[in-house]
Amino acid sequence: AKSDNPYGTVSVHDQRIKKSILFSVNVGREKHLTGSRRISPYIGFDVGFGIKSSSQSTRSVNGSRKVKGAWEQVEYIGGGQYPYYITNFTERGYFSLGANAVTGIDVYIMKDFYLGYELSVGLDYFHYSNIKIDDGNDQGTNTYPDRKDESWKFGPRLQNGIRIGYIF
Repeated sequence: AKSDNPYGTVSVHDQRIKKSILFSVNVGREKHLTGSRRISPYIGFDVGFGIKSSSQSTRSVNGSRKVKGAWEQVEYIGGGQYPYYITNFTERGYFSLGANAVTGIDVYIMKDFYLGYELSVGLDYFHYSNIKIDDGNDQGTNTYPDRKDESWKFGPRLQNGIRIGYIF
C-alpha cells in the first residue's frame, strides 16, 4: 500500500507474516477406585513437555524486519509534542516441562459409554526463547531480552470440558 503524505514519510506495512507452532506430549496413568455400577472415581498423574516456536517477518516501504522467538506488537502513543512507541512481544516461544496430580469421576450413562470430569494440580517450568530481531542493517541481529528468561507455575487446573468415552 502506498501513502502520499505531505508531512513526511509514513511507515505503511505491505506484508506481515506471523508463524507459531506448538508441539506437546503428555503421558499419564489412572487408577480407578471402588465406586458403584455407574460411578467410577479415579486418581492419577501425568507428565509432559512442550516446545513452541514463534516468528514474524514484516516487509514495508521502509524495508524488512524479522523477529524470531516471538511476535512483535508496536503501539503508537500519540499526543503532545513528544509522541513515542511502545513495543510488546506476544506469542513467545518456549520449552516446557510439567507434572500433574489428577482426580476425576466417570459416570456411565449406558453400557461402556461414560461422561466424566477431571481436575488436577500441577507444577510447570517454562524456559522462554530469546527474541532475535534483524531489521536489515549491517550491524547484525539484536537479541531482546539479553538474559535468561524462565518461569515456574504451580496451581490447580480445571479441564475445560466434559470427558466422553467408550470402552471397547
